[in-house]
Amino acid sequence: MTNQVANERVPAIDRSHSVKKLPHFRRPTTELWKYPVEIETGVAAGLKCIRNSREAIASLAIDSPKGEPDAGKAEEVLLQAVSGVVPGESAAGAFRFAARSAGMLRE
Repeated sequence: MTNQVANERVPAIDRSHSVKKLPHFRRPTTELWKYPVEIETGVAAGLKCIRNSREAIASLAIDSPKGEPDAGKAEEVLLQAVSGVVPGESAAGAFRFAARSAGMLRE
């Protein structure tokens, strides 16, 4: 019996399914928005002019009221814009919407 097992041919292992392709990583961007967004901060300084996605993320963390549901969604879009997945103008629109719903947008 052992002689018979030794003579059997072992099938080749198909490993093509186990190889995972890594996602294409984009370079982080800090492009300036075409139209900056002005917000009212509610402190003595008064106004802030937000010009890119990184500034918008910081502004949401510092200036927006806590518990705003639109701020969380906008932050996700802004983080994707910083990593290069979403265009900057889409992130600007998401930030503008979140600032308007929080009552911070200066129109």
